[in-house]
Amino acid sequence: MVLNYVLCEHNTRPADEAALIQLLAPYAGRFVLLRLSSINPVHGSPLRPSTREADFIAALSRHLEGWAVSHHLSAGREAAAACGQLRSEILDLAPPTSCSRQADATD
Repeated sequence: MVLNYVLCEHNTRPADEAALIQLLAPYAGRFVLLRLSSINPVHGSPLRPSTREADFIAALSRHLEGWAVSHHLSAGREAAAACGQLRSEILDLAPPTSCSRQADATD
């Protein structure tokens, strides 16, 4: 099993390192991999890449015993997400229409 943690400026503070290590320590050996994924920013999203990403990864790799830690890096920070990349996205979706309104529109 893989546990994925998305790295962004809001969750890579030193306090987040300590909290994640404490949270995951009891589960060592139960998951195959902790995958740390860089975020690929999208215009309009409040999520931004972390400036502490390298430090965060190093701390987890050093202090999280019994876990395999990997880093999933996108193919480019500014590129649109492609297969295998992770990005944040703001979706502007129209509200769903009810079945009765759809039936009225087709009559």
